[in-house]
Amino acid sequence: MAFFRRRRRIDLGTYRAPEPRPLAPVEDMVDEGVMIVTATVRMAVKNLIIVQALRDRLDFDADAMLREVTSELRRLADEKREDGDRIEQAGTLAEGRIGKARHQWDYHASDLEALGRRQEVSRLLAGRLDELSNDKAYGRDLVEQARERAFEEFAGSVEQRLAGIPRAADDPAYRKGRAERMRQLVNVDLAELERAQIPEY
Repeated sequence: MAFFRRRRRIDLGTYRAPEPRPLAPVEDMVDEGVMIVTATVRMAVKNLIIVQALRDRLDFDADAMLREVTSELRRLADEKREDGDRIEQAGTLAEGRIGKARHQWDYHASDLEALGRRQEVSRLLAGRLDELSNDKAYGRDLVEQARERAFEEFAGSVEQRLAGIPRAADDPAYRKGRAERMRQLVNVDLAELERAQIPEY
């Protein structure tokens, strides 16, 4: 009959739950949202400048780019207003409901506080984006930042060509693995989108 030695117990100490962290102020969350939108719009305008220069052979038009900035900010403001309405509807359905959620959009009464914060952030952010869409100085500054980044990309590409550095897209191995890389990037984007549906406010 085999005998097994009992292992000596290791004292891991007593578990102590972490102290609850205070929720971020709503205004800070709105400021963060504005920063994210600014970066998104700047990148979109930079890409548009590049496409128009390379594909369409168009000269840079600051006024046209300003209209693009204004249009995109208003579109995103409308999107955040729609988010606020959707969250309000979810809160109405959650009132009085108890029990455990069956899926991530199955809200209950215990979710009302978080939903209320999300709704407030969405509506305040929509208002801030409306204000920025009418701020010509802000818009022109954003256009200039986008123009500078587009120029940096042009300059970097020219330097690579002059230095004889082949583009990654010209490498057969790069082209061969493109489909797999795209699939992986899409999976990452989908995972991020799923997490973004219910931020922990």
